[in-house]
Amino acid sequence: MDAELSVELGAGDPTLAVPWRSPDGVNAYVDLRTHPELIEELSEVRQFPELAEFLRAVNRSRFTSAKCDAWFDQLMDVNDEPYEAKMKCASYVDLFFADAQKLADFATHETTARNVIQNLRRLVELSARAEIIIRRAFFEENEGLYWTIYVFGYGDSVESARSSWRRAVGLAQSALLAA
Repeated sequence: MDAELSVELGAGDPTLAVPWRSPDGVNAYVDLRTHPELIEELSEVRQFPELAEFLRAVNRSRFTSAKCDAWFDQLMDVNDEPYEAKMKCASYVDLFFADAQKLADFATHETTARNVIQNLRRLVELSARAEIIIRRAFFEENEGLYWTIYVFGYGDSVESARSSWRRAVGLAQSALLAA
């Protein structure tokens, strides 16, 4: 499985505020670590039930999730070209360390993320890829870091793209928990 790590800490790069609320107030941060029973109520999980196990596992580990989404896309970019597929099933989960002492520790973030990437690269050949991006976050009064972990599965149909993605999400979960 292909996997890459990048760091986006520039002034114009995306950041995350925890807790967060969408500008229209419709969506907001849900503490799934404290309230795992709410996982099944997320619209993303209702549409992509495969995310439920990933979110349960992450929130029982040393990480906490902040946001997630999943979708299908036929618009392919240069990163998708090697897979020669007609479409992709994609997802992201924003997560951060549950231990407040580690929130601002760049070395811990980078080392752990590199371990996840190495674990993913050792896995089976699969029409899928993962990206981890380390970014800045704001936790009430404290500044820290978080990850966005993207998972992409490729195929020539909704079913085949989703199947590749489903496998890749499971592999990403295992790699994350083993790092």
